[in-house]
Amino acid sequence: MKKLMILAMAAILSASMIAQEQKTQKTEGGKSARKEQKMSKEEQQKRQLNRTEHEIKRLSRELYMSDQQTVAFAKTYREYMAERAKLDEKFKVKFAKDLNERQVEAVMESTRGHGPKDKGHDVHGKKVHQPGEIHDGRGPKQKAVHPAHTRPLAPVEGEEKESEK
Repeated sequence: MKKLMILAMAAILSASMIAQEQKTQKTEGGKSARKEQKMSKEEQQKRQLNRTEHEIKRLSRELYMSDQQTVAFAKTYREYMAERAKLDEKFKVKFAKDLNERQVEAVMESTRGHGPKDKGHDVHGKKVHQPGEIHDGRGPKQKAVHPAHTRPLAPVEGEEKESEK
């Protein structure tokens, strides 16, 4: 029985060591592969152009633009994006004087503006409880109201109004 337990433990240990070794090899390979994946300037420009064209189509659909409006808008939007790219490059150089590369990328990413976040959901799509909301699981959300902020709609019988006193 002891020999069987020792063999089982040895098998478990060897399997975990092999798995750990494979995991280490994967992460080392992944890191080097990601470093090599940096895009050239031409690829970045091509990708930005595709993104701009996609945004033009999306905005023209969302804003119900006519064909004439779309053509005029597309011209102006392309010009806007080109100027914005120049401005980003200019300020990236200025930020690089004071910040490291990771910090510069974080600043530039924060200024690109991904639109307002949905206040009802967190990053993972889960519902977020807003302050003052009651969640009892029996229907729609209700705002909590402090008793001092409530007043009867009509005077209750037998009670005098404060003005009559």
